[in-house]
Amino acid sequence: MLELKVEIILHLRNPTVLAKCSHEWNNIVNLPSTKSKWLIGRNGRTHALFHAVRMGEPFINLDVVECLFAQKAHISRYFIQQLVLGFGNYDSRLIDLKLTHNMGTLDPDRKKSIQNKIRSPWASNISFEVYSRILKEGHDRFDGNDIPIRGNDMESFYYLSAGPLVIRQARTKLKENKKEIKALIRRYKFAPFPPRPKTRKHILEKKDGNIGLKPNSESESRGTNFGDYPPSDGYENVRQLTVIARAILIYPKLVNVWKKNGYHEIVNDVNDLVIRGSLLILYPSRSSEDWVKPGLAQVVDKLKDLILLGFELTDALIGDALILFEHRLKDIGEILIDA
Repeated sequence: MLELKVEIILHLRNPTVLAKCSHEWNNIVNLPSTKSKWLIGRNGRTHALFHAVRMGEPFINLDVVECLFAQKAHISRYFIQQLVLGFGNYDSRLIDLKLTHNMGTLDPDRKKSIQNKIRSPWASNISFEVYSRILKEGHDRFDGNDIPIRGNDMESFYYLSAGPLVIRQARTKLKENKKEIKALIRRYKFAPFPPRPKTRKHILEKKDGNIGLKPNSESESRGTNFGDYPPSDGYENVRQLTVIARAILIYPKLVNVWKKNGYHEIVNDVNDLVIRGSLLILYPSRSSEDWVKPGLAQVVDKLKDLILLGFELTDALIGDALILFEHRLKDIGEILIDA
């Protein structure tokens, strides 16, 4: 009976609603084993620990962390590096003093607006015992005292995958660093953090009896707060995910390296960036003199290779592409739809 109830919980997007039904349901929902299974079931083993830390107390405690590790939730060296940056709270009094010194006397509304933008880091709401337990796990798995806590495996991946170079030059450089890139993934379990949940860019508006689209102000306000790295909410920024997508476009077999490492969500996490990037390679915004317009067969072959890896050319992506290449619809419109 308990197993059946746990199974029901695992299929819910928000089990807290069920927890309010009775003491029995509340107890089952809050079992550490139930929480860890729910996290892994919804987010995969690669991102489960991230979401547990992001949700903070009272959701996460030492027992939940132990259950996550027992159920083979992944931990990477990159996770440890980012956890160190994201743990703890800012000194609000020090922030007040700096604002007063640098900007003079502020009206309360202006001051509150600035303070709201200085958000608590994504890992600031966990206990020290949870923090130290995760650090110990990283210490035991990755080089002990020699683990580069102040390093950044995302940045290492950027340079190893020839991020600063143009695509043509990057292919050769990435090939030279292929062994080191694979070690970063296999030995140190490198994987990006999950992308930020999508918000609708437009919402329906009824005006003068007509229904149309208007910009979603909530979406815009969210987007303006996460330009810095690392972002306060912990989710990976588009800029960093583009680094991953670009490397996949140069060396598609990286997808299989991640999948064999248990990171099956890689395709879903960067699907849009990879498909959009492949189209930009086929139809560069600034084409060189030797650029030749690709035919239908070439476009189909390029997309087919990506689709075999699990990527999808969705209707939404086709719509985005038509907007992106609006000035070149004659080149790409019919070919993209046929493909």
